[in-house]
Amino acid sequence: MIEDNKSSWGEQLLISFIFFILLMFISAFMTDASLIAQGSIQLIYSLIVLIESWRLLGTNRIFKKHLMANKQMITTELIMGIILGMFVVLEALPFHFYHSSKVLIGAGILALASAITEEYIFRGLFTAAIIQLINYYNNIKFKMTVTALITSFLNASLIALPYILGMINMSPTNFYVTFGLDFLLALLYFCVRIATNALIWVIGLHFIIVFALDTVVNTFTGGIIVAATVMLAILSIIPALVYLNLVDHRLLSLKPAR
Repeated sequence: MIEDNKSSWGEQLLISFIFFILLMFISAFMTDASLIAQGSIQLIYSLIVLIESWRLLGTNRIFKKHLMANKQMITTELIMGIILGMFVVLEALPFHFYHSSKVLIGAGILALASAITEEYIFRGLFTAAIIQLINYYNNIKFKMTVTALITSFLNASLIALPYILGMINMSPTNFYVTFGLDFLLALLYFCVRIATNALIWVIGLHFIIVFALDTVVNTFTGGIIVAATVMLAILSIIPALVYLNLVDHRLLSLKPAR
């Protein structure tokens, strides 16, 4: 059921942590640079991550066969999609868009680089390594849920060490809100990864969300907006976990993945 990889989970885990630490410090040191400079450097780094991931993983599938969604899974996916849309709208308030072409180009490059890098590290290498590590468990629901929670926590932790070391200027409230929302988004990305059994769709979704958030004035000044966003984030965890627990042997199609 689980796709075979070209390398062992130990090698995948080691390379994952190296890429994770490097990405953390690249992001922290580049905070004062322009969007184009940030995007260009991260895009080069993302290509390195992509090539190494393909070498270690071969295909980027989790399952040898694609999931066949039932009505309950489709309903849960729709709920997650609605919540995700509301989240992006709340994050984008008050809808003051930048009009500079340079900002749009820089934001686009940075969003693409972030999407490729984070997806191949967290939903690619880390996911493959953790699934192999706990593969002796027969319960696929347990394996997917544990893997989703661990990889999502690591993804959200990208800002943790730079924040603790004082490398990024952020208030405690803003840090905790950002950490929580990043965890939520990572969890939803993982669900899309499971549903599509591929990284390309997750990278596309990740790019759209990051680009949308980077091209508006993103501020947490409104107390009502903060409260609504945090509450929405907490509620979003429920359908994500429900979806992961709907993954089962009987939901696998008979047609092998290509």
